[in-house]
Parts: sequence; C-alpha cells; structure tokens
Amino acid sequence: MDVPQSYLQNMLDKASVYGKSLPLAPGRYLLEIVVKDLHSDHVGTWRQSLEVPDFDGDLSASSLILADKMERVPVKDMRRGPFVIGDTLVRPRVPGMTSKTAVFKRGEKLNIWMQVYNLAVDEKNGKSDASVEFDVVQEGTKKTVLHGTQPADMTRSATGQLTLEKTFPANGLEPGIYRLKVHVRDQIAKQGVEPEAIFTIE
Repeated sequence: MDVPQSYLQNMLDKASVYGKSLPLAPGRYLLEIVVKDLHSDHVGTWRQSLEVPDFDGDLSASSLILADKMERVPVKDMRRGPFVIGDTLVRPRVPGMTSKTAVFKRGEKLNIWMQVYNLAVDEKNGKSDASVEFDVVQEGTKKTVLHGTQPADMTRSATGQLTLEKTFPANGLEPGIYRLKVHVRDQIAKQGVEPEAIFTIE
C-alpha cells in the first residue's frame, strides 16, 4: 500500500490482509512467508504446516471461513483477484497479533462461507438432499445464542456439492468468546459433517 505520511500513524494501528490462491494436490505442505522492509534490513518469517485433504469419497467439507466481507462480484471478475471464490468475494477475518481467534466488533456482520462435497444424489430426481443448521454458542456458558438454517431449496444440488453462505449480525452478541457450529446432514446417505470455528466479540 502507498500511504501518505500524514496517515501513516493511523495505518500502523490497522491490519492489512493479503490473499493468494495456490492450487495444490492433496498432501502435506510447509508454507513459508518472508516479509522484508524495503527501507531497512528487517526481515520477518512465518511458517505454517498445511494439510490439503483429499475430497474424493465420503461426505466432506472445506474450511469454515469467518469473513468480514462477503459479496457477489461482476461476471468479469469471477475467479479473479484476491479472496474471490467462484462468483463471491470472501475476505476472511484472521486472528490479530494479540488474539488467537478472529475478532469482530459489535455492530459488524459475521459472514460464514464453506462448501460441502460428495453429497449423495437421488436417482429419481437427480438432486441431493441435505439439512444445514448453524449455531453460535457462548464458550463460557455453553448457551446457544444464535441459530440459523439453510432454506431447503438451497440445499438441493445436481452436482453433489453445496456452497453455504450465512450472515449473522454481531450487534446482539455480548463481548466474549464464541464457537460457531455448522451441522450438515446428508439425508440420502445418512452421513454428516460438523465443522467448527471460534471467534471473539469485542
């Protein structure tokens, strides 16, 4: 980013997010990111092991993304640019330097994005049949404070794959740590997946 000097101090207190898509075959990888300050000799290195799953076979799901921005993109921008998945821009809210979880402010929208693979397809109508529920649970009390479902007409697909998108308003959540649970049940194959993610409200 090119930031005028008059705004530099304000920008130092804010986070920037960078995204890059890398197609990888199933397997285990080591991701290494090196950042260099062009105005000094300072270099920072970050390493993270990655496990790319094999989605062939049984019912499975992608990573559960907590996003601060989720919106459709023009046709010309589909599958192009950072954070664009198919026809949707999904900008993740990642943990900061002082938090192990993604942090959302009260009044912000909490967006959820994930995909489900290998749903069974009914031989009669050629479509899958799944039920999807979302629960936001307060970690301290274990109380469900938000609940949502995916409409039935959005859980039927001829491809055996579903894209799940849901937006919750965070203004009704008290400050604290929460666990998001997604319950997906394949009504034909009688299988289920239940990915989870933890986030903080400030």
